[in-house]
Amino acid sequence: MDLIELQRDLECVYELAGTAQPVADYLFSDAQLAGGLDPAGPGNYAEEALLIQQHGDELFMSLYLSEALMARLVDDSPLDALHDGNLSDLCLAVEGVSHYLFVSWNAAYDRPVTQVDLELQAEVDKFVAVVRLLERQGLPYSDAVINGLFRAVSFDDGLSPQEQNRYRLANRAAEAYCTNLSERYLSAEGVSTRTFYADLRRFYRLRGEAKLRYTALPERLVP
Repeated sequence: MDLIELQRDLECVYELAGTAQPVADYLFSDAQLAGGLDPAGPGNYAEEALLIQQHGDELFMSLYLSEALMARLVDDSPLDALHDGNLSDLCLAVEGVSHYLFVSWNAAYDRPVTQVDLELQAEVDKFVAVVRLLERQGLPYSDAVINGLFRAVSFDDGLSPQEQNRYRLANRAAEAYCTNLSERYLSAEGVSTRTFYADLRRFYRLRGEAKLRYTALPERLVP
């Protein structure tokens, strides 16, 4: 699976061309090295992590994807044929590329990024990637996409309560937003292209509470 192809596709969706270098230039698969690069100390890296360090005005990023994940993406590429067996691997790859792009784009405009912003955008990007792949591969869209991405999920018991809350908030907000997108713009016959992408581009450029409010979640869920 070509991660640069995935990057270029997301850049096209959100009109981000020229704000990020090829993600492959920042990609590595050594879990021990990932632990050494983490300023908090060695971590329990499973499959994907964006590692960030800032020194003054300079921002340094590396994207870790495990060797096992990269091997599976090569052997059974979702870009060639998406199915239930490789959906979770696609989501991990999209999450990494999404984080990389979102941080790069915001850094280019000196905009701060919260962890909730980062996770919420990645959840939406998974939905976007699946919708585009289904259309490209001639497969019908259905509500099963929403269920598979947002409802049939579990969270790592090893996460701290704060991390659990952040991931749950991002998941629920993305489910609300993508369900709205689905009802307004998508059907088994295809995508209402112009309005669908205009909505996504507007959402991408929001941040903080404005981004959360746009998903139509109740006010009580806004931290």
